[in-house]
Amino acid sequence: MSSAGPIRRTTCRTCRSPSSAARRLLRWDLAADLDVQFGGWVMFRHSPTMDATLWPDSTSLARAVVGDQTHVYLPLKPGTYFARVYDADGRASLGVGYVSTKQASVLAFAPLGDVEEAPTFSGVKSNCEVVDDGLMLTSEDFDSIPDVDAEPSWDVSGGVAASGLYTFAAGIDLGSVTLARVTSHLLLEAVNEFDFWDARIGEIDSWPDIDGTLGASVDASIYGRLTDDDPAGSPSWGAFTRVDSAEINARGIGQLECRLSTADRAFNLWLTELRVKAEEVA
Repeated sequence: MSSAGPIRRTTCRTCRSPSSAARRLLRWDLAADLDVQFGGWVMFRHSPTMDATLWPDSTSLARAVVGDQTHVYLPLKPGTYFARVYDADGRASLGVGYVSTKQASVLAFAPLGDVEEAPTFSGVKSNCEVVDDGLMLTSEDFDSIPDVDAEPSWDVSGGVAASGLYTFAAGIDLGSVTLARVTSHLLLEAVNEFDFWDARIGEIDSWPDIDGTLGASVDASIYGRLTDDDPAGSPSWGAFTRVDSAEINARGIGQLECRLSTADRAFNLWLTELRVKAEEVA
């Protein structure tokens, strides 16, 4: 059992950094455990659902802080923010802190454009497939199993692919170089490929997790490239950058891709909402 204590109090407010991009400030009580303060860290995840409570059904945010910190600035997105502490040995706290908030800002924004991939996901797929209107990692081929004697179950041949890539069918053309706020939206559920009710022991009311996904570590994140040129022509693209929530000055954002991953081949993900929106100051 981890000695890492849970986040006991999480509060938030909206701020604007020197770069003028809106950020969410999260603050919490200092972890009491010394092996968190020295050598530990705090990780953060996000769900677009306002009443989300499950850490596995969220996606990572591109930021972590050391265990002796009590605040962080994160991309401003609507939904629920999660925080979890890890001790110096990498053991996670049993408790998870979370707080829900709107994408409130001192500025008013109006829609500029958006691209929505669900439920058809008509873009290019690598190591992923559409299942029941959601995107999932594919099962690895039998021939790719490194050690057949180590397989925990044959119900999913070879387990789930460790990573997958989905390339959006389209990007966003703003028409001209424009200052805009770009926000990603990802909604997923963790899926336990090896959990079967008939194999469980005890009454259903005694099961700590009916879905069998409390230990899941799955993730999805969106990356894209910016251009000042016409995206439909022969544009000069910038480097790939992660799309969480940021203010950009460009004509288009394109070559969008969603990177899917699982840290355990027993767990898959089911991504049912995937989009990027652009807004301008009203």
